Amino acid sequence: MNLIFAALLSPLLAASESDLAPLADNVLDLFDSHAIVAIGDHHGEMGDAAFRNTLIQRPGLAERVDFIVLEFLNAHWQDEIDAYLGGAEFPEGTVKRFWRDTRHDVWEAPVYAEFLALLRDTLSAMPADLRPRILAGNAPVDWDGSEPGDVIIDGRETLDYPARLVICHAMRQNRTALVIFGPGHLYHDHYWSFMPLIDAELTGAAAVIAQPVWTGLAISRLAVDNQLGAEPALLATSELSLAGDDLNVLISGEPGRAVLPLNETLDYLLWMGPRGDVRQRASETALADPALLDLRSRQNDIRNAAPGPISWERAPDFDPNCGGLN
Repeated sequence: MNLIFAALLSPLLAASESDLAPLADNVLDLFDSHAIVAIGDHHGEMGDAAFRNTLIQRPGLAERVDFIVLEFLNAHWQDEIDAYLGGAEFPEGTVKRFWRDTRHDVWEAPVYAEFLALLRDTLSAMPADLRPRILAGNAPVDWDGSEPGDVIIDGRETLDYPARLVICHAMRQNRTALVIFGPGHLYHDHYWSFMPLIDAELTGAAAVIAQPVWTGLAISRLAVDNQLGAEPALLATSELSLAGDDLNVLISGEPGRAVLPLNETLDYLLWMGPRGDVRQRASETALADPALLDLRSRQNDIRNAAPGPISWERAPDFDPNCGGLN
């Protein structure tokens, strides 16, 4: 049996956080040539969680990054998020609303609460004038102040919102942003992505990175064809051998398009050694929390009664509309 493929049979071969430090520094070095560095988060994937935990603790972060834009936080709570990360205390139920108001239960996986707590501790140790500002990347919705029938931000507008943040806060102010979102929202050419809006603002400003999360055979082929071992590495997709459909394409959610070329969609692969796709899910206890169930019921009542169809079509002329952003 091929030794690399045999290694893939054990999901425990993820690199440790100490092993990931040089890789994190290589990613931060991308800010020498890019204003925006976007990293894919395969929701709940433990390798991605270990890497971002390492990245935010690297000494070079504060000197290179002005903003960190996070998908799992709802921007309605931006003022409270700023205060919480600055050391203010909030009830646990309020902190959970930061991610629960996105309406996605995937954020109930403990890695996200742990990341936010680690971010708070890390920022508190930085000089105040060097701390990156954390921006909630999920479009703001005031669920407590909404009633059934109200117009709720949804559809394409929710995907355009993080592009507005990046363009208005970072690109048009000559500042930098680290963006952490699901990879489908970051690919340079993808129906569910906001990255084309950022590319249109300034071609080449953004470097998009994601960990390869494919079948074991596909990752084995990638490793063999490119002589990759256990050592973590940042791999330029333009320089990789990507023979085979299972390596060279990504599944697209866009109607009428089945596949996308990998080396036109991602700039870099985040290689953390041959390993399986290991996901942490929300526990049954977390999903049965009465506060969560009550919130989801109210959110569904409001959203389902919203007038008109939800549109996912991108407007032909995107206006970032920088006014009114926190």
